[in-house]
Amino acid sequence: MMVETNNLLYYRIKDINGTEASIKYADTRFTEAEIVSELNYKISQTSPGLWEVVKLARAGEKKVSIIQTKPAGSMVITILRHHKKYYIRRSQNHKLRFYLLTGSDDELLSIVPVIDWQKNIPVLIYR
Repeated sequence: MMVETNNLLYYRIKDINGTEASIKYADTRFTEAEIVSELNYKISQTSPGLWEVVKLARAGEKKVSIIQTKPAGSMVITILRHHKKYYIRRSQNHKLRFYLLTGSDDELLSIVPVIDWQKNIPVLIYR
């Protein structure tokens, strides 16, 4: 999987199987975004440090998760349907890395930011 971007407002995720999704922020305040994939979602900031993720469908909108920022740059993602929590944390040393963890601190995903300085395009690679 690879995450690509050419500016601060647009990110595209490509899977090795050809699956693709993108997120586009409305402006540099990052208070609202739209996720485009096989299913469409909208992210809206409801208060400082708190976002709601809503699934967009013909029948209407349905809130599916809540994202909350915590001290030290960590985030909590609550999936409402399954009553599960996931955590995003960053490394505390000089090698920047982000981790997606389960509620019991099992690591699901590790993201290592890499920048191509010649093209000046940040690329995120997960391992």
